[in-house]
Amino acid sequence: MNLIIKILLCISCFSLSQAQEAHVIRAAIDIGSGGPKLRVAEVDLTLSKVKVLHMEQYPVIFYESIAQSRTLSPEIMLKGLVAIKNAIDLAKSHRAEGIVLMGTSVFRNAINGNEFASKILKETGLPVHILDQDLEGKLAFQSVLAKAGVDANHLIMWDIGGGSTQLVGMTQDGFYIIDGSNEGSGPFRDHIISSIQKKDLKDCKSPNPISSTHAHEAVEHASKLSTKVHPILKNKLYQSGTSLVGVGSVLGKGLFALMNKKDSFTTKELESVVDSLIGKKDDELGGGDYACIEVSNALLVLGFMKGLGIKQLSVIDVNNAEGAMIYKAFWK
Repeated sequence: MNLIIKILLCISCFSLSQAQEAHVIRAAIDIGSGGPKLRVAEVDLTLSKVKVLHMEQYPVIFYESIAQSRTLSPEIMLKGLVAIKNAIDLAKSHRAEGIVLMGTSVFRNAINGNEFASKILKETGLPVHILDQDLEGKLAFQSVLAKAGVDANHLIMWDIGGGSTQLVGMTQDGFYIIDGSNEGSGPFRDHIISSIQKKDLKDCKSPNPISSTHAHEAVEHASKLSTKVHPILKNKLYQSGTSLVGVGSVLGKGLFALMNKKDSFTTKELESVVDSLIGKKDDELGGGDYACIEVSNALLVLGFMKGLGIKQLSVIDVNNAEGAMIYKAFWK
């Protein structure tokens, strides 16, 4: 009998050890155009599921620096480096067993993007994985799958970043369909300022207040941009059972807040909210680092929804980080 008990205890201890090994705490820092975004999560390696334990966003507007000269200034790199170090320290305080850094359009578009990545490696000892648009889209797509119970074959993921946009779906054969462009939040805001309001971008960084006439023109421009979406993705949008899910800072965070924390809303509901923002200045929108893009982001989303005939949009607060947590190439 004692022998049986000992065997059972050994089996229990072994099973517990295996379960502990299957769960790890990891951190991912997504260095995007609007600043570094940290997520710390418990990762189930067996089921490829991610449970976020902590998140933090650091407002460092890299896009402003590269919009004019395509160069990151020494000042913005220093500010970014300080934010990244703070994010790393915070990740360690949450017992992260590993930390991965990812760079997106900031590093792709800035002439000295590789130089900035080298500075980060030298100062932190961590390399920056500079993502191309395909990998960026795949990670965001996997982030949705890791957090939400959505069928991959019936999912289209939509991510609007500071400098780029991705729409991602999957074929029945398991191949990704990735549609990426440089028409992100920053370029769209700049289009409103320079091409619609006829103002000099050197002197004007916010399009607010936006008149109803200019808002209409902005929506029309976004609708035209939507015509460039990959035809396979367009057709998939109209199929029954397809779920369109918006993610990232613009859709999963900013628009979610703008829509009074509704995680699903119609085009008409968004249009009503946009109407209430017309004529408001940055301080009337709450001020802060992101007030200058709040209205233009909503106009961009509204234009795309109208152009693609999207009646309903769901949003979820995930970004590349959740996908990065389970992307094996980052954790070898």
